[in-house]
Amino acid sequence: MARYTLVVPVGNNIQSLFVGLREFPTRKLVLIYTKDKKRDVSLLKEQLAIFRLPIETYELKDNILNETLNILARLHKENDDLIVNTSTTDASMASIVLSAASIIGIKAFTVFNDVPFILPTFKVNLSKLVSKKKSEILKALVNGPLSLSELAKRARLSPPLLSYHLNGNKRNHGLLDIGLVKVQGGLRNKTVALSDLGSMLIRFLNT
Repeated sequence: MARYTLVVPVGNNIQSLFVGLREFPTRKLVLIYTKDKKRDVSLLKEQLAIFRLPIETYELKDNILNETLNILARLHKENDDLIVNTSTTDASMASIVLSAASIIGIKAFTVFNDVPFILPTFKVNLSKLVSKKKSEILKALVNGPLSLSELAKRARLSPPLLSYHLNGNKRNHGLLDIGLVKVQGGLRNKTVALSDLGSMLIRFLNT
């Protein structure tokens, strides 16, 4: 039977943590928390001592989205058995953790009426679905929107090839189809920018 590394964002619904421990055989716990939950983490570690599990803790200090993505990416490289419990915290933090898990390809679950439900996430890193050239386009946009001509120059692509990677064709999805970039402006002043999902992915590509 598989034994998981269980990632738990510490919040106001810690009872769901124990549901996760009951339903998913766990070999290690990882607690991530914001500064205001520091005391809660200390008390929680005392409660968890009965399980005799190794516990790692990570405090989120500045950019919570960025730090969560970096922590999960690093844990994913070190563990192939990660699973994230999104139900132990508030809706905002749960959304951040689920988004990061989706991009990286980590299993996640929530708890409803003391029953865990696996949430839909990608089974592989989203970055693996993006070709090298598409990654270069995303990286070229990291500092802000660019015109099509400037983007072609920065990504070292001809205009037709840039159009292909942005728009795709019948066989292959482009960055616009995947939702990693967005087009702004009118016909004469059209620019391309990273979408929110694209911004998250580029952070992962840079970890």
